Amino acid sequence: MAKVVLALGDDVSAEMLYPASGTTIVSPLEMRDILVAADREVGSKLREGKFAKGSVIVAGENFGIGAVSEQAVTVLGTMELIVVARSFSRAFLCNAVNVGLHVVHVPGVNALESQRLKIGETTVKNESTGESFPVKNLPASFTPVLEAGGLTSYTRRLMQARRGLT
Repeated sequence: MAKVVLALGDDVSAEMLYPASGTTIVSPLEMRDILVAADREVGSKLREGKFAKGSVIVAGENFGIGAVSEQAVTVLGTMELIVVARSFSRAFLCNAVNVGLHVVHVPGVNALESQRLKIGETTVKNESTGESFPVKNLPASFTPVLEAGGLTSYTRRLMQARRGLT
């Protein structure tokens, strides 16, 4: 069971999540300092980090639209959050898979902050309201990369397997 720590609407831009002025920062801990700087309330909730790993951000349509920098996705991943959204921008989704951020595509999701979600392979159930929502599967090619924890880990596993190290 995961707690919703942030409920966002439609068209949450990449710039709102992580401003372009911070794209030269490479340390995830330093990235956290400017995460969602465009919205002070949202940013302070995430930067304080007063939530359990595996907590959920719920969003509407087009989560991560705009010129998505990998930093926004990276810092959310290092915080070990789960992003459940009605839909994702293509660039955000690809970056999420590359860094191993746990994303769940749920076209009908409806949840508010502090509600609890049970996230399964085929459904997400809002335990607070009793509603269940079907999960839309990500492309099959994304699954092994996400299961490995991102593209770097996935590539490392492939190379080790080719060398007979696994």
